[in-house]
Formats: sequence, C-alpha cells, structure tokens
Amino acid sequence: MRTSRGIACHFPLLLCVVSVYYTLAFKPEPRITVTYEDLDPRLVQRFSQSGISNYSVLLLHPTSGVLYVGAKDAIFSLQTKTLTEEPRVIYWNVSDSNHESCKNKGKREAECHNYIRLLQFLNETHIYACGTYAFDPQCAYISLPDFTLERLENKELRMESGRGKCPFEPSHHYTAVMADGVLYAATVNNFLGTESLISRATGKEGERIRTQTSVSWLSEPEFVSSAFVPESQDSSEGDDDKIYFFFTELAREYEFYTKVKVPRVARVCKVSSYLRLC
Repeated sequence: MRTSRGIACHFPLLLCVVSVYYTLAFKPEPRITVTYEDLDPRLVQRFSQSGISNYSVLLLHPTSGVLYVGAKDAIFSLQTKTLTEEPRVIYWNVSDSNHESCKNKGKREAECHNYIRLLQFLNETHIYACGTYAFDPQCAYISLPDFTLERLENKELRMESGRGKCPFEPSHHYTAVMADGVLYAATVNNFLGTESLISRATGKEGERIRTQTSVSWLSEPEFVSSAFVPESQDSSEGDDDKIYFFFTELAREYEFYTKVKVPRVARVCKVSSYLRLC
C-alpha cells in the first residue's frame, strides 16, 4: 500500500514551531461563497418533492445534461436544461420484513428506510444504484430508456447484496467509482460500521475481491472521494490504469503521543487478478 502522508513533525522542537508558524502565516485564501438569496432567480431554480428528503447523491449525464438524484426511498431524473418539466421518479422502498427487522435490531424508524447512496453509470443504457435498504444494503439496475428498476422474469426487482459497495447507515462516509463497468468502493462491511474496506465488484457476489483486514490499514477512515485515472490510450492495454481513494484516518505512527487524523491517498491497480494497493 502506497500512501501520501501528511508532513510529520519530528525533533528538534524548533522545526515543529517553524512548521506550525508557516502553516498559519501562509494558509491559502478561503473559497468565495455566495448565499442562495444572492443568486439571480432567473438562473437558479429550487427542486424539492413533497414527502422526500435526504437528496444526497447526484449523477450528471455528460452529454444529455440529465441529472439523476438519489434521495430517501426515491431516485429522480431531472432535465437540467428545462427544470420546469415534471421530473421522472423511481420509488424504491424497503420491504415490510426488512423494515421490521431493522427496528427489531434497535434502529430508529427514520433509519429503517432505503437511503440511496450510490449512483454510477454501468454502461450507456444502465445505472447501478445502491441504497442502505434498512441497514441491509442492496443494489439494483436502472434502465435509462424507460427509467425503471429492472425486474426478473417473476416480476420481482433485480437486486443483489450491496455489502461492501454501499454503507449500512445513511450518515456513513463512503466513496465509489465505476471503471470500465467494474465498481470500486470504499465503505464498511458490517452492520456496526467497524470493518472498513476497499473492494472491487463486477455485480456478481462471487467475483468480489477486497482488501485484507489489517491493523496497519484503514484506521477509522472517513472516505472522501475516489477517481479513475486511465493512463493508457488503448482500453485493452490498461495495465497502468489506477483507482485513487482519498480519505482521512487516525495515524497509528503518532499513537505514542495523541490521536492525529491525517489525509491519505490509496492507489489501486485496476487490472490485477487480485485487489492490489500499489
């Protein structure tokens, strides 16, 4: 595992003082912020739907300009060029048995819903969507031409386990990216949220591979973002393609002194037969 670590402060103490002073004296200027009230109402429109909350996932189609929005129990399709049009919507609710099982495990009623946390383009015709599904993560396939969840021959939703792809809890930090039809995700793998991992999955449970559990990796991480960086022009020769994960974690190298949260960057080689942090 190769990581980009923050600058460590070692002896002598004078070096530490100088480093802190430099950080405080030459910190970058903050970004300019504009309040919603200050925006031109002719250029900005507000979207909301009655009874729907937690609009937490946004996915913009690169050519059509359609914005896909994941929320609590619902997924929307918005035409960004004409927001006055009625949006298309998919309602993806949890089953009654999952809802009751969630509450029996001690979770609050508000948590026992399906909070959409992942939307990624699988190909030109489908979106891969995952939700918390009452603390039992599930994933499904959205057909873009008719904007519906795909169903099996018996009319049941085509769903598969989202464990290791999507968090159990709505507030958990996670990140995921699709690379050539393969999902790479950084999230938690258990109900309690104590087992963090980076995994690769093609949609079939038997083909999923993940990082090994290690005390030296992923120490209480908070995942921020991820990126697929193709380094080869020919997709058939993607030996150099990488997936980058950005997160913060508690630095074990400083445990002798205090708990320090530092930024990290993890790099995954895309085409290896096993998940390799390189």
